[in-house]
Amino acid sequence: MIHFLNAEGRYYAALPNVTSEYAGNGSSFFWREVWSHPGLDILGTPQFKFLPNFKNPCWYEPLVESNVYQNNKFAVVSMNARRSMMELMETWTDRLTKDKNAKRLRCLPYFMIVGQPKCASTDIYKKIMKHPDAVPPPIKELHWWSRNRQGRRINYTDIIPLTQYIDMFDKAALYIEKRSEEMGEPDIDYHKIITGDGSVSVFWENDDWWHFPENQGHTEPRYTNADYIHHVIPNAKIIVSVRNPTDSLLVTHNISSVIISATMTYLLGPEIQLDKAFL
Repeated sequence: MIHFLNAEGRYYAALPNVTSEYAGNGSSFFWREVWSHPGLDILGTPQFKFLPNFKNPCWYEPLVESNVYQNNKFAVVSMNARRSMMELMETWTDRLTKDKNAKRLRCLPYFMIVGQPKCASTDIYKKIMKHPDAVPPPIKELHWWSRNRQGRRINYTDIIPLTQYIDMFDKAALYIEKRSEEMGEPDIDYHKIITGDGSVSVFWENDDWWHFPENQGHTEPRYTNADYIHHVIPNAKIIVSVRNPTDSLLVTHNISSVIISATMTYLLGPEIQLDKAFL
């Protein structure tokens, strides 16, 4: 049984002085203060020592228990992530049964696809992942570097630490680890399989920059997503996808029109005809 939230449906951690009370719309609620959390200090994180026989940036860590995802907040927001974690927990249980000193391979993305919305990044990502030497994480766009590490996806009730971002590549890491044996190359101790992150928002979104301690007191960001990524994954391959802004805007408009039309039809009924000039 994995417990992510308490009985009231909120996530809590035993940290002092981390809540602030706000009033809005006639009601009061508690909002977790995240900006002083030490887990947000990416630039102060010790750099990983990646294994030289892996093309993808990977390393081994001790596997101390099977339920290593019990507090992972990506499981709260993604069914695919939950399913992946449950499958992995069975694998870790089996591994610990066979070896009390078991380890698990941990990996970060070898490449990142960034860019503007509606710039064919999904198409690029899917085509890369069709290659036999590439394996995807359970979520294409984790948006961790740009917004989710500070907890925006869970309404700033808590941060999502780096370790939980790395968890999202555990299944890919398991595949990377096993692939050489499956290919019938036991004598070749080099793992060439890679994984990636398709979070396009890393390219442009940095709305919370002024909250971070390293940027406080400045009128513009001293450090951006690029600095954080370079610190953690120095040799990351960045693929930038951009498009003619007019074409991108037209695609966004067409998609929005379809969504608005379908929503209004659902709310008003099919007998109400909408003037497409207003969509």
